[in-house]
Amino acid sequence: MRDVPRRPATVAYDRVAAVYDWYTTPMETLGGRQARRRLFARARGRVLELGVGTGLNLSAYPPAVAVTGVDISAG
Repeated sequence: MRDVPRRPATVAYDRVAAVYDWYTTPMETLGGRQARRRLFARARGRVLELGVGTGLNLSAYPPAVAVTGVDISAG
């Protein structure tokens, strides 16, 4: 099996993953968290979230929703 080169976007997201939640704290405090909860409260059944990032959205889904998250960065 050969090594697949990592794309520049993957490298960039891997670098910022550790501080991304801290970086977005002001937006979260100013209404992002409440907006996310209102939006995702309507989700039902199975959800595929593309670009799940650090998983900030995951706690906003109702408990009965089965979420599958995909991202280009492991971080």
